[in-house]
Formats: sequence, C-alpha cells, structure tokens
Amino acid sequence: VLPPAWRRSAVTLDDTRALVRRLHTGHLDAIGRPYHTHLDRVLEHLVRLFPDAGEDERHAALLHGSVEEKRTTLDALRQAGYSEPVIEMVAWNTRPRGAGAPAYLDWIGELAAKAPLGAVRIKIADN
Repeated sequence: VLPPAWRRSAVTLDDTRALVRRLHTGHLDAIGRPYHTHLDRVLEHLVRLFPDAGEDERHAALLHGSVEEKRTTLDALRQAGYSEPVIEMVAWNTRPRGAGAPAYLDWIGELAAKAPLGAVRIKIADN
C-alpha cells in the first residue's frame, strides 16, 4: 500500500518519478543498473517515438514495470489517485506469470490485438 501522501487526485509526473524510485529502491535490472533507469528510458523512448503521448501514457510508461516486478499493485495505484486509463495500460503491460500464463509471444499478440493504443505504444517503447 502506498503512503497517504500519494493519495491525491492530481498526480504529477514528478510524483510518479519519485514513486517509482521509492518502489524500486535497491532493485537492479538484468545488467546491474538501478531498475528505475529502465523506466525512465521507456518514458524517453515513448516521447521520442510518439511525441503526442498524453499524460496518462507517460505515467503508465513510468509505472509499467512496477506491478509486474511486484513492487505495488493495481489497487494501490488506483488508491494513489492514478486514472483508470493509467491502470489499464499498466495492467496490459504486466506480463502474466506462473501456471497457465500464456507464452510471451502469445501475450504480445493479445496485447497488440486488444490493448488500448497507449499500452501498445508503451510496449513498443519498452522494446
């Protein structure tokens, strides 16, 4: 659960940057860099590739790995004041894991076919 300070209606991109840094404190990516730098790069790629990306897409780009990496939940993001479009884009970019989860390419195919455009654009920026 996120601290009460995050429970407000107008979350800024600076708030989201601070949140992902806090959520991923001590978390390293596959090559040993702080994980939050990956999230920053995805946002940078999103804006470079899709300059018309709105605020919701930008928030979701920064948050896209936080649920998948089990640093928070969709409900906690909702309680923190993120909009339903942000929650939906994060959900679409959270790869299912465990028994019964689809193969990666099947999941990507489903995302490409059914996800909102913003979620697809975030996945493109992520790759």
